[in-house]
Amino acid sequence: MSTERKAHGVIDRIEDGVTAVILLEAEHCEIHTACAELPDGAGEGTHLTLTLAGSELVRADINTDSENDARKRISSRMDRLRAKSKGSSYKKDH
Repeated sequence: MSTERKAHGVIDRIEDGVTAVILLEAEHCEIHTACAELPDGAGEGTHLTLTLAGSELVRADINTDSENDARKRISSRMDRLRAKSKGSSYKKDH
């Protein structure tokens, strides 16, 4: 029997409406699990705290803190990119 461990994952995609593909970035791998095993409200882009036994999912909980931090980082990067932008280099037809 495998020892249980915690991991952080993000739902990358749902395949055929049945299988969720969860990326484990720290481990550079992905796991596939039935959507029915996910917590209510989980979907693509949802951050999860996972309990794993080997590569098998034992439990998944939504990690709202991690998800909010990621949204803030992305928003900050987008703001910086917008601030750098000098507009399109293409001329507009009038």
